[in-house]
This record gives sequence, C-alpha cells and structure tokens, in this order.
Amino acid sequence: MPSTFLAKGCTLLQLQPVLLLSLLVIDITLQAVFSRPVIAFGSDWGSKKLPDNLVPFNLSCNIPGRLRWVTTNIARFDPSVEWPTDLDCTFNWNKGLVAYDGAPLQLDGLQPSAQLETRPISFSVTSVDSQASVDATDSQWSASLGLPDDNLPEVPPDGNITLSFTYPVDLSQLATALKVAGPGAGNRAVTVSPCSTPALPPIILGAQGTTPAHSLQVNSTCAMLKIFPALLPATAAVLRLPAGSHYSALAGPVGKDTDMPVYGLRRFRIPLLPDFQDPAGKENIYKGVKYRRLTLWLPHGLASNTQLSSIKPLISICAFTTPFVKDGFCLEQSFILSRPTKGTLIMEVPALFPKQRYRVSVKADADVKDAFGLPLQPSSNAWWTMEYDPAFDGPSVSQVALLEGSDSPALSWPWVSRGRAEEGVTKAQAWHVAVPTQGSSNSGMTRALAAMAYSYAGIGSDAFEAADDTIIRNSSSAPLFHSLKLSGKPGVSFIGACCRSVQWPTPRQVFASNLLVVQSNLQAAFVEQGGRVIAWVTTSLGESQPVSGATVQIYKSSYGQDFAAQGPSCKTSTDGTCTLDLTANGTASDGSTKSALVTAAGQGPLVIPTLPVSSESGDGSDYLGAIVLDRQIVKPGDSLHITAYIQRRRGSQLEVAKDLSSVILQISPALGALDLSGTTRINVNVNATFGSAHHIIPIPSNATAASYNLQLYTPSKLSIPDANSGNGAIPLGLAVIPSLVIGDTADGVVQPKPPNQVPETPGSYVTNVEFTVADPRPPTAALTLSAPNWVKPNGTVQITVQAKSYIGSDLSGTNITIDWNAAKTSGTLELETNGTGAATARVELGKLPAINVSDVGDQLTVKATWIGPTREPIFQTKTVRIADGPIRVELARTLITDLPGMMFGVRADTFSNDDNSPIAGVSVDVSLEAANGTARLTNCSTVQLATLSKQQCSIKSADPTAAVNCQLLLPCMGDFVLKGCTGSDRSRSCSAPIQLGHNETWWQAAPWSWAPETVLMADKSNVTAGGEVVFTVQNPWWGQTSGLLVWGNAVKRVSKMLPQVPHGVSTVTISSIGDECRGSCRVALILAVSRPSPGSTAATAAAAQTDAFTTITKNVWPLNIEVRIPKSNCGSCGAATNAASFAAMGLQESGLPDVPISKLFDPLVPRTVTAELTLQGQEPESLSVNVTVKGQTQTPDGLAVLVPKSDKGSITVDVRDAGGKPMPGAEVTLLVVDKAFLDLMPYALQNVSKTIAPDFTAYFNIQDLNQFRVTQSAINATFTTLQRRLLKLDPWLPADTQVIPSTSGYYQGFRDTPPQAAAVDVRDSLYLAGYTTAITPLPYKSCAEWGRPCPLLNGRLVDSTASEAIFSNISEGPLAAASFAAPMAPPAAAVPKPGSNTASKALGSNPSAEANSAGADAAAAPGAELRTQQDFKVTVLFTVLKAAADGAATIAFTAPDNLGQFVVRAYAAVPTPAVPEGILYGAAERVLVVRRTLSLTPSLPRQVRVGDNFTAGVLVESPGITKGVNVTLTATLLTPSNNSSKALALNGPDSVTVTLTPDDIQQEVRFSFRARVIGTQNITFEATSSDDMAADRVQLSVPVLGKQGAVWVATSFAVRGSNDSNRASRIEGLELPRAENGSGQLSLVAGVGYLPAIQGTYDALVRQGLNTYQDCPAGDNAVALSVIPSMLALYRPGATPAASYLSQKQLDTTAKALQVAAVTLTDATYGLLAVEPKCLYPWSKGPARADIFLNAWATWLVSQMKPAGAGSSSNSSSGNKTAGSASNYDATFATRWSALAAATKSWRQATGSQIAADAVAARAAQPPQEYNGLETLSWARLVLGADWVPQDVSPEVQVRLYFTQVCM
Repeated sequence: MPSTFLAKGCTLLQLQPVLLLSLLVIDITLQAVFSRPVIAFGSDWGSKKLPDNLVPFNLSCNIPGRLRWVTTNIARFDPSVEWPTDLDCTFNWNKGLVAYDGAPLQLDGLQPSAQLETRPISFSVTSVDSQASVDATDSQWSASLGLPDDNLPEVPPDGNITLSFTYPVDLSQLATALKVAGPGAGNRAVTVSPCSTPALPPIILGAQGTTPAHSLQVNSTCAMLKIFPALLPATAAVLRLPAGSHYSALAGPVGKDTDMPVYGLRRFRIPLLPDFQDPAGKENIYKGVKYRRLTLWLPHGLASNTQLSSIKPLISICAFTTPFVKDGFCLEQSFILSRPTKGTLIMEVPALFPKQRYRVSVKADADVKDAFGLPLQPSSNAWWTMEYDPAFDGPSVSQVALLEGSDSPALSWPWVSRGRAEEGVTKAQAWHVAVPTQGSSNSGMTRALAAMAYSYAGIGSDAFEAADDTIIRNSSSAPLFHSLKLSGKPGVSFIGACCRSVQWPTPRQVFASNLLVVQSNLQAAFVEQGGRVIAWVTTSLGESQPVSGATVQIYKSSYGQDFAAQGPSCKTSTDGTCTLDLTANGTASDGSTKSALVTAAGQGPLVIPTLPVSSESGDGSDYLGAIVLDRQIVKPGDSLHITAYIQRRRGSQLEVAKDLSSVILQISPALGALDLSGTTRINVNVNATFGSAHHIIPIPSNATAASYNLQLYTPSKLSIPDANSGNGAIPLGLAVIPSLVIGDTADGVVQPKPPNQVPETPGSYVTNVEFTVADPRPPTAALTLSAPNWVKPNGTVQITVQAKSYIGSDLSGTNITIDWNAAKTSGTLELETNGTGAATARVELGKLPAINVSDVGDQLTVKATWIGPTREPIFQTKTVRIADGPIRVELARTLITDLPGMMFGVRADTFSNDDNSPIAGVSVDVSLEAANGTARLTNCSTVQLATLSKQQCSIKSADPTAAVNCQLLLPCMGDFVLKGCTGSDRSRSCSAPIQLGHNETWWQAAPWSWAPETVLMADKSNVTAGGEVVFTVQNPWWGQTSGLLVWGNAVKRVSKMLPQVPHGVSTVTISSIGDECRGSCRVALILAVSRPSPGSTAATAAAAQTDAFTTITKNVWPLNIEVRIPKSNCGSCGAATNAASFAAMGLQESGLPDVPISKLFDPLVPRTVTAELTLQGQEPESLSVNVTVKGQTQTPDGLAVLVPKSDKGSITVDVRDAGGKPMPGAEVTLLVVDKAFLDLMPYALQNVSKTIAPDFTAYFNIQDLNQFRVTQSAINATFTTLQRRLLKLDPWLPADTQVIPSTSGYYQGFRDTPPQAAAVDVRDSLYLAGYTTAITPLPYKSCAEWGRPCPLLNGRLVDSTASEAIFSNISEGPLAAASFAAPMAPPAAAVPKPGSNTASKALGSNPSAEANSAGADAAAAPGAELRTQQDFKVTVLFTVLKAAADGAATIAFTAPDNLGQFVVRAYAAVPTPAVPEGILYGAAERVLVVRRTLSLTPSLPRQVRVGDNFTAGVLVESPGITKGVNVTLTATLLTPSNNSSKALALNGPDSVTVTLTPDDIQQEVRFSFRARVIGTQNITFEATSSDDMAADRVQLSVPVLGKQGAVWVATSFAVRGSNDSNRASRIEGLELPRAENGSGQLSLVAGVGYLPAIQGTYDALVRQGLNTYQDCPAGDNAVALSVIPSMLALYRPGATPAASYLSQKQLDTTAKALQVAAVTLTDATYGLLAVEPKCLYPWSKGPARADIFLNAWATWLVSQMKPAGAGSSSNSSSGNKTAGSASNYDATFATRWSALAAATKSWRQATGSQIAADAVAARAAQPPQEYNGLETLSWARLVLGADWVPQDVSPEVQVRLYFTQVCM
C-alpha cells in the first residue's frame, strides 16, 4: 500500500472513536457493524479462534457456533445448531474493543449488556390413532373432523396421540415433564414412546404400559403418548409442559405453562353440517348438493345391536314450500336408508329436485347407541340443491362414427339435452354430404373434412343448405331425449350442434361441435413410412375380400381454410392395395392435416379424418462418417490423434466421396484461452481414395478440464479464399490449429499434407464423438466385488469384497458398506476387512418374511461402497438374477388374451443364468395350471376342470415350430398360471409364471370390451439377403380373414396380400429377401377381420373346431404361404359341436368366449388387427484384419515383450477380405496407446463398418378404423340406459353418452384390479353408489385403507462375516502407469529400515501374471539408459501405412520409455470394386508389453508442499528369473540447474537392497522424503542386480509448492465523501498472509460504487465471448460488451484513452461486439436480433417477430452512453484507422459507436411496430384479449416516449395502448 495513502489523515482518524453502527439479528445469526476497521485486511484468513482482544461480544448461554469477522468492520456469529428454544441469554459488548487504528469503542447510547430471548417451545397434536374406532367405522374415522361445536381432537379409550414439537426434545426428559391437566385430568398420566418410522412397526402401548428407558434416549420433534386411565367421554383435558420444566440439554426451561387441549369421546350424533348456504345470495346458493343419494357419516359407527330399523324413524327430510322464507312450511319427503359401510349411511330421496331447499333432521334416542355405547343426540341442517349440469350431446364419438352398411341405411341419431343452454348452442342439425366428383374442390365434403381437422376455427353454420332434420333445444332444464333423422342416401351425414361465435379468420357463427356419420361395408388400413402410404381396402361383411378399383383420395386441410384441398389419389389393384407418395410436391411436409376418402362402386364411402404422415426417412445427410480417436481422455499439453472416415450416401448404399478434398473438424467448446468464438475449427485434407482424414490436435496446456464434442462437417458450398493468396484473413474470433504431419517418415507411410486453407464455414453435419480433457489422478486403490450370477428365491447370496491399495495403505479393519436391493425388500451391511483387505457377507433370502420373498425373474442389486485411503469413494456393483436353476426359461405366446376357450401357441427360449447366453434345443415342459388351486375355479364345470389337466405340451427351446405344435387354451373363467420348466427335480428351472385369465367376479366388474393382441413370431431375429424367414401367426377370429404383409426398411418397402389367413395358427414364409431388409427390417401383418354372414357364426365356430384335427398346406404365389392348422394337444378341445360341448370348452353356442360382454363391444364387428416386429439385417461387410507384434521375447500367453528404447520390435498388419483374399494397397492407420490410459476411460476398438453404415431402421404408422367403429346396438344400449337413469333414477347423473368401448382392459398393469367399466355395463345399484353428496363431514379414505397389501421393507435379515478370507492368492498384476505425472504404485509393502537388505513382498504378486512373466530374459546392458518422465508418452505411435501386394504392412517399432502394457490398434480401409464404389473397413488390436529384465516402477505424489513428509514406493521386478538375485535400489536427488537448494531431502537411507527369487519376482521399497523449499525436484531411481546383468534407471520430478495456494480476501465498506483533500475517511490495515518465499505475489484491487461489479461482469463476458447459442453471436452479449467500456470510462478522468484501462483482449472483444451489434445482428425490419439468423434459422427465411424487450433495453442502454475514450486527443486524426493498435482503438470505437447509434433507429422502429402487431393479434384472438405486456411496455416507453401512438392500426388499438401506458 502506498505510504502517502497511509499517512493521509492518520492522526485525525486516531482521535475519533469507533462507533457501533448497528446490531442485526439475521435469521439465526448475530451481526455487528462498526464504523471503523477493527481488524487488518487479511489478518483473519485461516484463523480458527479469535484472540480475546478481537472478540466484539459474547453470550452468557454457551451456544456452539463460530464468531468471525466477515469484513474488517463487520463481525458475525453463526450458531452451528438451530437456536434452541426458551433461552434467556445475556449479550455483552467487549467494552475494551479498539479499532485497528487504536480508536476506542463507543456504544453511542447502547447498554453494555442486553437480554436476548429465543422463541418458546410449542407443540401440537399431529394425529390420534385408535384401532377400535377404525374397526367400528371401516376405517372411516377421524379424530379432528366434525362439527364446529365438537370438542376435537377426540381421544378414544385406546387412542395413541402423536405430538409434533417446534424443537427436538429429549424423550426421557419429556416423559418426566409432560403432565395431564384440566377439568378432566383427574389422576391421569401419560406414557411416552418414540414415533414409529416406515422401517419399524408402530409401538402399541398398553392401557398403562411403559416404554423401555433405553428407547427414550433420543432427541426428536415427534413423540407418541397414551393417556391412562383413558379420558371419559365429553371431558376436556390439556397436555401440559409446566413452567420451569426441562426437555433438552441445549434449550432453556419452559418459560410458562404450554398447553395443548385433548378431549374424550365426542357425543354421538350424525354431524349434519349447519346451514352452509346463504339464502340471501341467491346466485350462490345452488351449490354443493346434487344427486338423490345423500351420505351421512357415523363418527363412531353403531353398536352391534343397533339396527337400521331403529335409526330410520329418527331421521327425516322435508322440502320448503317457500324456500326464501325463513322457518317456512317444510313438506315431509320419503326416503330409503341404507348402510353401505360401518361408518356411513345413505339416504336415497326420490323426490329431490334442482334449486330447492331441504332440511334433514335427526331426533335423539337413548336406545340408539354408537360402538362406544354413547346415545344418539339430535342434529339438523338445511341446504339447497344444485341445478342440473348442462348437456346437449349425441353419442360420444371423435370426428367420425363408422357404422356398418345395411339394407335400410336410414338412421335415427339420438340426442340428449339437459340444464341451462350454453350461450348460442340451441339446436342440432343433420345434412347429407355427397361424395365429391374427381377434381371437385369446394364441396360439402371438403368443408366437412376441414372442420374435422381444425375444429377450433369451425365450419360456418351456413355451410350447407336446408338440413335433413333439426332438433331445437327446449328451454326446460329437465333431461329430454330427441332423435335426428339421417338421410338414407349413399354417402355421409354431417351432424352439427349450432352455434358459437369466432372472430378468426373472420367473425362468424360456426358449429359448436360436429361429427361425420358414415355407413359402409368397406374396411381400410393405411401403412405409412417416410411419407409414402400403402392403402388397403377390403370388404367388411362375409368373407373378407380385397376391393379392386377403389379410389383413395387424399385431402389436405390447413388452419384457417374453409375447404380441404385435394391431394394425391390412387386406385386399388386386384389385391386391394395402392400406394400414395406424399413426398411429391412437398405434401408430406407442408404442415397440413391429411385426410382420406375411400370410395368403391356399390359400397358406402369411408372417411379417415386424420392420417399420420412422417417426414421422409433418413437423416437427410448426403454423407456418413465415423471418427476414431486414439483414446477418449487426454491431458492438457498432450495431443489427440484423430482418424475420420467419410462416404457419400447413394440410396441404400455408400460410395467414395470423391467430391470432398477436405473436411472440417469442429470442437465445442473451444480449445485455448484466446478463442472468442466458442468453437475450434480445423480444416483437414481428405484422401479421396479411401475417404479418410488424419490429424493430430495439440491440446493447450491451459485447456479447461471438461467434456468436448468433436464434430465432423463437410465444407460449405461457399468459396473460401486460399490462406496464401493474401485475401484469406481469418475471421475474427475463429481459432485455427494447423494440420500436423503424422507418423514417421518411412517406406510405405502415407504422409498427408497440411491444407492451405483457413477453416471454412461448416456445411453438412456428418458425425461426432465426445472426448474429455482432464489430468486424471492415478487410482490409489481398487475394489473388487464378487457375487453369484444367480440365486434361488430362498437361497443365500455370498458376497465377497477385496480392497487393494496402490500406495501402501494398511487395509486391515477397513469399513466397506454393502447396500442390496431386491424387488420387495432391501438392506445394508457394514463389513470390516481382514488383514488381506478381504471381507465376506451373506444375504439369506430364505429367512425373509413371505411378503418380502422375491419371485423368479426378479433381480438383486448389490452395491459396495468404500471410502479409500485418500478419502475418495470407490463403488462396485453387481446384479444377481433370481432364478430357480442354472437355466432361465422364457415363454412367448402367439396371442395375448385372458379369454377362456381361445387357443394360443407357446414358444420357449432358454438361457444360461451364468453368462446369459442362449441355449437351443433344451426340452421344456409347458403347462397351464390353476393359480390358486382348482378349489378357486368355482365357475368351472367338471368337464372343464378335466380339460385343464390336458393343457400341457413338451417343446424344444428356440424351435420355430413350437408355437404351432403347442396350442393351449383357458378352459373357463378363473385365474391360471402358464409356466415352462426344464431339468430334473433337483435342478429344475422354470420360467417366471405368467398369470392368465380372470375369475367371474373380475369379468363381471370389467366385461369383455377389447380384442386380443396378436403377436407375430419369426423363426429368426436376423435376416440376410437372399434368405427367408418364417412367421407364425394366430388368428383368433371367427373364420378366414384377409391379410396384408408389409416389410422393409427406411429405403424400400414391399407388401403382399394374403388371400386367406385361416382361423387358428398358421405360418407365413417370405423367400428371397432383398434390399428391403438391408440393415434392418420392420415387418407388419395386418388382418382384415370381417363380420360373418348372417347365420354362419355357429357354423364357422364348429368348423374351426373340427379343422383343428387336420393339416392343410396351401401354396399361394409368390410368397409361398404355408398354412398349417395342427392337431390339438387337447383331446377334447373340439371333438363335439353341440351346445354342451361348447359350454364345456368355455364357448357359447355362437362360438364366443363364455364371459360377460360389454354392451358397447361387439366381438363380431369388422376390425383391423395388426402385429409388428423388427428383424435385424445383415451386418455390413468388413475386412479381416490381423495384427502381429514382434518383440524380443514373449509372455507365456503370447504377448510380445520389448525393452524401452529398443528398436528391435516390429508391427505387421495383415488385411484380407471376408473370404481371406489379400487386400494390396489397403490404407492402414496404426496406433499404439498406453493401456493404462485406455483403462481410465474405456474406449473400445471401433467398428467403423457398423458406425458408418446408414441407419435403415424404419417404423410404420398404421392407421385403421377401429377407433371410429360404432354399432347400432351400442348406441341403443347407451341411450336406453341413460334415459332410464336420468328420467327414473337421478336427473343429476352424468349425461354419459359413451358408445365406443374402452381398451383399458388390454393394459394389465394391475391384474387384481379390474379396469373401469363403461357406465352402460355397470349395474344401476353400483353406478348410483358412485354419485352421492355428503351432507356431513366425511373423512378421506386413503388408498392403503382399501385393503391393498403394503409390505414393509426388511433390510437386516442377513448374516455377514467380517475378515473371512476368500482368496488365498490374488492374481492381479501391477498396473504400469508411467504415462502419468506420478506413476501409480502396486500394492503396499513395508518401509525398509536402515541397513535392511530385504523388503516385504508386495500384495497381489503372482508369477503367472500376464505382464510379469516372460519365456526368456530380455537383454539389458548394465547401467541401463536413463528413462525420463518427459519422454513418457500416451500415444507412442500414430501413422498411416499402405499394404503391400500380399495385403500386409509392416513398420519397425521402437519401444517407449514408459513401462507397461500398450494396445496396438490397426484400422484398415479398402475401396470395393463394386458399383457404386464404396469402402470396406476392418480393425484389430493386440497388446504389447514394454519392460526390462529388471524394471522399476516408482510411485510419487503429484505435488507436495513445503514441510510435508512423504514416502515414495518403488516397485522392482524381474520376471522370468531362474535363481535368486540381490537388487540394490538407489534414490538420488539431483541438484537444480541453477544451483539453487534442493527442494526435497531424504529422511532415511538412499539405498536399499532386496532379494528377488523365482517365487518372489517383485518387491516394493519405500523411500522417505521431506519437502524443504519451493521448486521442482528431479529424482533418479536406479536398480542394479548383484550379477551386473540387469539394471534400470528412471527419472521423475516432483513439484514442491508453498504451504498455501492462492488466497482471495476481501472487504467492503461505505466511503463518506469529503471536500478536504487532506482528510481520509477511512484507514484499512493490511496483514500479509504467511507464505513461503517465491510462492507468489500480492495484488491489491480497490473499487468504488458499482465499479467492482461492472468490472467483474465485463471480465466474465469477455471470457464467454459473443456467442451463447450454437456458437452464434448473441444480441444481448454484443450490446453489453459494446456498452460496458463506456460505463468503465465514467470512473476515469475525461479523455482517458480506452487502451489505458482495457486489456488487448478486452479491446479486441469490444471492437468486434460493436461491429456485430450494429451490422451483423441488426435487421431492417426486426431490429436487434437475439442471435445471428443463419445460425438460428438455417432452414427458413429468418425471424418472424421483433424481440421487444431486447430492442427496447438495447436502445435505452446505448442512449445513456458515449463511446469509451471519447474526447481523447488520440481521436482527432485516426478516424480511418482500424482497431489494430492500442493507440487507435479510441478512433475505432468512435467510428463503430456511430454505427451502433444509427442502428438504434431500426431498433426503436422495430419495438413500436411489434407492440402494435401484438396488440392487433390480441384483439383478434378467440376470445379477444387485452394487450397486457405491461413489463415489456414499460421498457418500450423509455425509448418510444409517453406520447407514442402506433401507426397503421385501428383507433381502438391506439386508445387501448395509450391507456395501458398511462395507467401503468
């Protein structure tokens, strides 16, 4: 700090006292603010306890916490716990406190001491639990719910009370302190216990039970208690914490009595709510009561001897004849009383009517008692009924109602109306809509289709001429039923309810709802993929046949258009199909809604309101590529090695991209600190022959550790100037890294040349890959976890963990946590390792309660967690499959159904539970059994039960014909289990049981309303070109059906019509598979199921049963469809055809399953059935690549061994095609990478062929008509039921007009819970039970109280054995990681003692380890060459070779300095001779070992600090020795080159001798060091053998840092201005931190006002750059970077050059920002843009609106500023100079600022125009809206002015905008 600043006014300040400015209590902290600094700046850093003279205050109550100075004049106390309650503390100021400059403390009128009190404790009753009350009311009891005059909460005699406290209480103290007081207390007391938790069962207290003392030794905010003796009914008491009682060690005593009232049982009465509606507010009274069933709550139930006949005479209901007259006459009403549960009564009142007032009264009766014996007391209330909910509806159908054609097509369409009419909707009308002729555009049909697509805009009520029929809505609110007469003409009927008003696109009246009613005996299905549609039209009555010559016309509806436009059309061929290409003329992607109209001669038309249309398949890219890295993690300062492959797409094939000479590599975020664009782009040349590009990217040493995205692009089509032409200036902000030459110069090496271009703008995206920049820490420890792959449900899981240390840590007694999780339970084990670091545990599943036992097919997850020696968490997980044997059996069915009598096929697949591999040919016994024993099958006949025993078969796993030969069925309604088993009794394995069927109760609750699901089975999962595939399909329907088989990929599709798919199981074979299945093959089978002809249903069913015993083969060209109906395994399944036999088989005489059927569901209605699957195509053709590494020796398992720096190695890559033919001229990219780095972030050998192959995956959009199918019987049933219910039962019931069955029953998530049945299928009594109104309080019944099981987790039923040794020998070799800054060490050994010649054996040594053995010694001369750390490499070779005539490429290889294992990887590319010419790829890898005969592997810390003592382990090993040898290890500290002091010193001996033997080939020696001074210490370790035959030397460095890294300290204070230049307003002291010499420098920064915040914001923006979205310049960043320098200039004297206070980077960034904001991001129409248009809108013409906030904010901000440096003398003569030197920046800023200021005119204009446009749009909305963007408008006013009025808008909008501004 300058001496002049210290001297200024120093003496004056010493004369002034320090004042206490304020004392604040901030939440839980105490903060004191002083007027002067009390401590020196930086003096409190690192302090743990303040000295007494700096303690500003203290508290008399000893609260744990921390007192610290947060600035030099602010002290703060933060308690480490929540402030305890009931404290009364004395706060004392330190009156001897002085400021840093010596000024004494003056309290300025404050008292030296003050009393501080904390809030008193309070508590409340959380709940009361009473099993007796729950039992008496069927769980409908509440302690706190009742009438206002009830005394609550009530505590029944067995009640347990749960209390909640505002501060944790000691339960043992609470048990002593808590009392029962009040008038009903008597001599009562309480027992206290802990609250139960989900993991523990609740504690049930006895009448006078006590809680064990040990269970009360807890602190909690929750306590459970019981009062004994119990409180008497209608008595009051309080739970009291008396004044002065203690309840916590930290809290004070209770200040005053704290009470919580509790009460005995309330009196018995039906708690009728008092008059809860205000008769004076006539519009609000008709609320809350509707339905003719009223629910009354019985809070305590009824006594067992109290009958309904006793209580009914006591209850009455009457209707007021003059509702608004108080105490008027009330006419008695009759009712029916029932008691559905113990806790409720239901009053059914037939004469309840809307908008009437009623009264319910209950008389007292001493003989009528509740479950606790209390007599009934009187109660009454009065209330109003609601008016009816309005309804004006026909059958509930979405868009189209499709009915089957009939001889009498005239229909009556029912309609229901009720309640107050919706505004404008007064009628329903019907019109006939004719089918338009070809080319007709504006027709009734095109209007109707447009209305279906965009119902909001609606169709005009005058769209059609005179209606065929009209219903006028009656003014009566009572339910009324009507009928619309529909025309019998061929075509379509349009039904609309009229009307409602819309304002867009024009004001008009439109239909409120509309529907098309279609009658047709046609059926259609549409298969769409990639914008191409296959339409299939068949008949729907009688035998399903394709319709030839049908016209399929596509219509396109667009929002706001009244008519649908005609699109493509087609005519069906003889197979009933035709194809529509919607990609032509952009139809598929034009944004319109596609509809279809199908017409055929002699048939009614079909209307499909919406066809799903996807965009064209594929990613649209013309190129496909793959990027291969040397590894995925790279250290800063290292290099990333990249090979990219690229090909051009040509249809379904690839070809050489000969048009590409270069590609662009783009890295995001950018590499390097100087890049402003957020992206690093690199141009790389492409070898056109192989489509390959190779590059080395140096990673800057200052690169941020993060994940990076490397993307491959083709160049843009723009012409980019050559960098050498003089016109190729690199765009500002674009980072460039030159292409580097790779590999060694040698024969056969292809050398790519660096490109002579600057990075181009990216064109088409090709592919990407992720990599990580990090300096990974070598692992210091490892953890292995072993457990069996499978276990039986009642078996024992043996878990073994093994901890290992690489830094010599003692692993005995290590704590390891095991968390295990099963489907129904979980648990935690705490293990402790033995001396070898091992521990075992057992999870005994057989000891779990039955409710927690896992099922076959479940999984058990085991997770081991160990906090390692350096405190890093280490995790390992293992999944154990729950199985009943070594083989897993999985079953698949051809039909997913629960219907009895419906046959299905079964197929089995088996897998090994040890390795999950499939096993074919295993014999599997499949059986169908009763789930709970035959005793539960109460509705099954004797014949059906006999049939059940025959539902079994034996099949082979993976047999494609199994499902054909194994046909089963459910014999009757009931719960069944399907399973497949294999093996003998002892080793029997069974599949997970598949639950099938439902009992009669289930079917009654959810009648059959959904179709069974057909499953398409294939005999193989992969297909190849020219091959065949056989599909198995089960047709459960009632006779022959037509089928359409569609298969293909994203490029090509094929469809074939199947004329006959018989009832039952059959197979379909596709032969000669072609390009349509290249890569992937999606297959869809569509069955067109028609309605059987009248009178043929029973015959069809009987014939189907008879045919089950025959085999028929039919060949249908060209698909070779083999239809096979096998003989049944069930001997009596179809032998007879009489009614008795059908019943025995679970079939009705009609052939339908004998189950209740929904009235909305017609099983025989025409329908479309679909089944889909995906087959994998043939893998792309690849090269056969083999890598051979020649070394000096080999390991026993054949790995080559090389000595560091030896040039005697070679690598040969042999490239051949799939047939073994050599590939001369192949390009081979060769890499050799340190395996230790690959293991850190595993990066497998890349399959380039698979990566670069086009994605042919396709999915079909299949549209059928099932969702629109309606039957006349369903409509009649719905409206007949609705009419009866509304007119006879309850007019308030919902007007439910559902006529289409729900498919919810198909989804079997909760098999035990039936899905919601349709209203028409529910019995009236059950239906009415769901619609009641409670006129008393009614407790909510939780889901758990519905009787569903809630199993508790049990996590401790296990047994563990700590320190149980499992492995006697750990076969883990040492991990060589010399590529790290600090190589990792192997497992620990003892530290050698001085003079010792031996060292303990390293844990984990094993002579047979892969990298530790050799067949012969590798030669190494005595005094081996020094290996240095700076020569250690991760990727030691990256080169490109060319294969010779024999297909082989060979290169000499020199081993690197670093020891360990290296992965040799080769990637080959060869052009194919095929047309089009593509590229074949292949890859292979091999492991190479680099070591010496005698090898050293040191392990040093990454860094140490002065004063540290540490040990460095050095592993010495000599694989393959045949006799004992002494090895001497020496550690030498090298003197720095500048002759300065050594940074380290040895604490012990520098030399140790150990003995290696054939049985003990490795030892670890530790050297002890001490860090002395800051610097970098080089250490050389040398090992020499006693026979002088082997040696090794390695040099590593260790940085020694200061005791502490960089520290930031800060303070803030208010500065009082003064005109006296000789007077300072404040003096701050400065205390330098204790630091080592040379450890850094001290920087002092001072700022005033907002300056620090502005500077910080500016620095952050400069670091971020201009780009925030997709690497594109952003408007807000550009404006901020342009303006902030002008803000900073305000803190400088006038005319201060900007270059004097801005860095070069800041100057460059601001200069670019000015240009970007004024030019790049300024649009003449939309003003300032949020982002550069070409980035955000590459596929469109640009933005569609102006950003009001951005434009207003930016305009105002620029208007407040002037250019930085404005007024400086340097501006006068440099107006034409560019921003290239610091002296000329002011001129550049001035010029570009002028452009920015001019741009604000466009910004201001865009702001006003957009506000006006938004206001107009708001008024045009439906319904019209007010413009309410007040916050945006307030910003706009700053730039537009208060008097601004928009132009070119209506006067109404002008006025509203004006008043919106004025009223803000």
